[in-house]
Amino acid sequence: MVDQALARPLSAVRLRWRARLGFFLRAEAPVVGLGYPVPPRTAVLGLIANILGLPKDALANELADACVALSGPCPPTHWHACNQRKIKAMRFLPATFTARKPVELTLPEEDNTQLRQEWLCNPDFEVTAVLPAALHDAFVARVREGRTHFTPCMGLSEMLASIEYLSDETLTPLPDGLHRVRSLVRHEGSTRLALEAVMDEQLRVLSLSMPRTVTEARQFTHANYFVAPNGDPLPVHTSMAWQSSAGALMFL
Repeated sequence: MVDQALARPLSAVRLRWRARLGFFLRAEAPVVGLGYPVPPRTAVLGLIANILGLPKDALANELADACVALSGPCPPTHWHACNQRKIKAMRFLPATFTARKPVELTLPEEDNTQLRQEWLCNPDFEVTAVLPAALHDAFVARVREGRTHFTPCMGLSEMLASIEYLSDETLTPLPDGLHRVRSLVRHEGSTRLALEAVMDEQLRVLSLSMPRTVTEARQFTHANYFVAPNGDPLPVHTSMAWQSSAGALMFL
């Protein structure tokens, strides 16, 4: 278990997660097809579970105490129209058939619905992961060697992604105060934006509610986050920041 209350250095791994396309469906918009501009924590944990070869329920068990930070700009989006085909009966070739009598493969019970999805174009993120001690060494080795259980993806299984090892990290806790945080900022407790600095520097900030935890019954709990669309560091008053080689980070 990762215990942040002890305010001790943490061993972490930093990796690059990128793809040609990505899609993370918003929980509140399943019909509209609106997506999150960045992966939620549950999706990042899913990537880690894939690297380690853990089952799907690991997000609620083995990885429940994992700490992850996500950095990078919000990618441009493209609305894609896709076909959802509903088949009420299975289609199989008969055991015997003749060439003079073509087999009818299209059944009248079939219909097709066209849906729209907000895809991410060229998503490119950095993930900094702190895992429970029992999983850390195996995770480091697999990321360095490029080993995963399944082919990595960016949301949908068809959107193949690449994983690139960047560095081992030692994260040290930062004192309570104003910090320039380069990752997504979780809005919790006394954490707040430095509004004067945001206004003076004319920074763009998005406020998002995204899934953070999930149970074995697939029940999600959401949290609120601040995101800089262009990936710039955000000035934040917080006691939850950690110093990495790339700058100040906060866990999702």
